[in-house]
Order: sequence, then structure tokens, then C-alpha cells
Amino acid sequence: MLPGTIVRNIKSKGLVANLPIKLEDKNGKPLQGALFLIGKGSDSSIALKSNSDGVITIRLTRELLTQNPIIVISKEGLLAKDISYEVGGKTMKFVDGESVEAEVIQFDNLRFIDKEGLRVYYVINEEAAERYTDSFNYALNFIKEITGKGQLNPVTPVLTGKQDISIMGEPEGTAILPVDITDWQDKYWFYIHESVENDLINTKNVYSTNPNLRWIGDGLAEFVSLKFLTHKGGGYKEKMLENRLASLGKFPEEELNLYEWKTGDTRIAGYSFSLAFWLKMEKQHGLKGIQLFIKQFSDLKTYDIASIEQIYLLSFGKKFNAEDLVISQKEATEIFGRP
Repeated sequence: MLPGTIVRNIKSKGLVANLPIKLEDKNGKPLQGALFLIGKGSDSSIALKSNSDGVITIRLTRELLTQNPIIVISKEGLLAKDISYEVGGKTMKFVDGESVEAEVIQFDNLRFIDKEGLRVYYVINEEAAERYTDSFNYALNFIKEITGKGQLNPVTPVLTGKQDISIMGEPEGTAILPVDITDWQDKYWFYIHESVENDLINTKNVYSTNPNLRWIGDGLAEFVSLKFLTHKGGGYKEKMLENRLASLGKFPEEELNLYEWKTGDTRIAGYSFSLAFWLKMEKQHGLKGIQLFIKQFSDLKTYDIASIEQIYLLSFGKKFNAEDLVISQKEATEIFGRP
């Protein structure tokens, strides 16, 4: 199975990733010279052979993934039950839309710190890792305060410097996020965003049930991120809003219906529009209204539109109207505090 975080980003944002896959025999030894075929049946558009370390690197694109290709691994004299594989890349870093060359590290070899219920992995020095672990616990407590939740399922940070790494062999269900400690966006924005979305959406596979709920997952993740950056000070709030305003400026249409902004949609401005929506909801119903919505949403068992309409009414005291999710560029810009 390919890492869901990477696949989702490639398909929704049009990114390109070079993903390492390690092949081993039943004794755990690298499987050199194994043929790795990707395609449909006998029509294999990609053919690769594993190197002396048993590793092949596959170039993942949106076009390839949307084909739902069949992957076949073969080597003369070996049966399928004699082959195992590990897929890395959940910590993959993208530069200008493409993944960069990364050092491949086995998950079991990563050092980590456990503190206040949070496990933080790191490839930086231990003293810095200790310091940043305190910062991440502080951020998680802030998320709880804003969302009104007592428990969270955040992403697991892997602290890096400027080095680029890719992890292989991470446990199933572990959502890993690389955090470059030299990058304010990684530390203060992306970690908050991904942790909120992981808690509300990914741990329950919400998008697989209803892919039209990015206005909730990404929207609330952006809302909480902005709250944290505002609290953090240092001009980070202004930097985030400038980023989101720039996305709006590149959007070719006058408005966006957020219910149509679903998984696989590459319109980056959707993040801006969804942030504007939740800022508007806060102004109309207060933070308590949003916290009530988050509680109701977290308790849901199904995620169809009828369920969303019900918790919308309970949380905000009004019936859900599809027009509520239509935000214009002009309105979003004004919500962000610009004329």
C-alpha cells in the first residue's frame, strides 16, 4: 500500500514524488534484481529493477495514480509469499512541486523522545529535539483549547534540519510529518494544520466516505492554524494571510462553492475560501459555536450530507443552506481584513 498522505497530496495538488520501495526475501535480506512492473495487466508502462540494497524508486504522478495501476513484483525462483516490501516517503519533502532526493532511514533506527504523551522522532541533536518537543506539546494544548477537545490524534513529527529524509518501515496507521525546525511554516503552520485534519478526518477515513468535506477538514485546520499564528505573534498571522490572499489573487473565478472543492481538486485557493468561511462562522456564532460543531462532527458515525445538516443546525441554530458554502473572492478578501 502506498502512503496515503503522499498519494492524497499528489492527486489533489498535482505534485510529483520519487518514492523508495525496499524489497526483501523471507529471510529479511535485500532482494537484488527483482523486476517491478507497473501498469494494467500485460501493458506495463514502467519496468524497474531493484538495486543491491533491494531498493527501487518509483516516480509517482497524478496521471499514474489516477490509472489505479497494477503493481507486479517478480523474480525467477521466488514466490509471492517469499517477498516482502517496505514503502517509504511519508516524510517526503516537496520543492517546486517535486519531491527532492532524500536520505532513506529505517523507522526503527530513528531516535525519539516521549514527553507528556507525545512521541517526537528526530534526526537533529538531542538538546534541540528536547526543546522542540516542549513546543509541540504547547501547540497541541493550544489546539485542544481552540477546538474544545480533550483528546487529540495528531500527526507524529520527525524533526529535521535542512536535510531531506524519507522513512521506510513505519507502523501501519502512523501519520508521520517531517518538520524542518528552520522553517516557521513547518513548525507553526503545517504541523497545526496536519494535526487538526488528522484528528478530524484521517483517523476516521472521512474523505473515503464523503470527499466533499474538505471545507470541514482543511477549513478547520486552516482556522486553528491562523488562531495559533495569531497567538504566536511575530508577524506569522500576517504572513499566513498574505499567502492565502496570494492564492485568491491567482484564482480565475469570482467565487467558489466549497462543497464542490473535494479531494482531488487542485485549486489551492480552496484553502483560502474555506478559511474565510470559518472566520465568518466565528464572527456570526462565536468560537463556542465552532467548538460545538467540532464536538458534534467528532461524534458522527456517518458523514453524508444529512448528518452534516443535522449537526449544522444543532451547532449554529439555523438550517444548512448550500449557498452558505459559496464564498466570493470579494467576501473572502474582506474577511481577511483587506478592502
